[in-house]
Amino acid sequence: MTLYHIIVEGLLAQPAQHMIDDGLARLDVLPGFRAGMKNVSLDEQRHIAFGVRLLADLHEEDPDGVRVAIVDKFREVLPWTTAVALPPNRDWDYVDPLGFSIVDLFEEGARLSEQRLRAIGLDIDNLPRFPLPLDLPPRERGARGVTLMQAGMIGPKAGPASRDPEAVEILFDTLRRGADGNAAPAGTTIQWDFPDADPWFLRLDNGATSIQQGRAPKPDLTLHVGFDDWVDVMAGREDPRKLMLTRRMRPKGSVRTLMRMGKIFG
Repeated sequence: MTLYHIIVEGLLAQPAQHMIDDGLARLDVLPGFRAGMKNVSLDEQRHIAFGVRLLADLHEEDPDGVRVAIVDKFREVLPWTTAVALPPNRDWDYVDPLGFSIVDLFEEGARLSEQRLRAIGLDIDNLPRFPLPLDLPPRERGARGVTLMQAGMIGPKAGPASRDPEAVEILFDTLRRGADGNAAPAGTTIQWDFPDADPWFLRLDNGATSIQQGRAPKPDLTLHVGFDDWVDVMAGREDPRKLMLTRRMRPKGSVRTLMRMGKIFG
């Protein structure tokens, strides 16, 4: 229900329908197409309302279980759903003739998804491990997604990922937000040591997990890995177990922390 009604219809289809319909109305072209699009949008809204209502009823019966299921589904598919809006040939001006930008599209999706999560009954101010930064305005959330996509950190691989500082900071902030601070003792520190990019380290502490550029004094676990390989792991394009088996990622330090990585990052 979350995948189809909230994500596919609510986060992907409906925002695009709104943008296309508004753009064509401003241009005053394709009246037949616009009339058809309005009917499709009305039908889509009925589907989404059904999904929201059902999830709200289920959440009332089992708040913790349904909350975890919804968050897990968003975490699972977000790298791919974000890339649905990747324009042909990575032409970021592709939709400009319709009078909106990719950021506008993402902002609309962020705004609508937040409305649906609230309607289901989720406490969006306290939604652990949710992959979207709900503490930021929808516009900023949308811009972050576009920045990651432009940097090659989301979607199909098209050469090396950018080392743009803003994109790298967003990438590791996303890592921090998704980490489970309860999956390891408070103070557990994981270091990323890249041969081709600046190092970063994560300090786990439930309620105060932090990420920082640089080297930790005494990390529990250090991952020696190429920057592009790690980006591919986060984008769902590479399996970290394969990287370790082929020595492209070499862990050093606490075996116990290494064994907990699956629980820490899901």
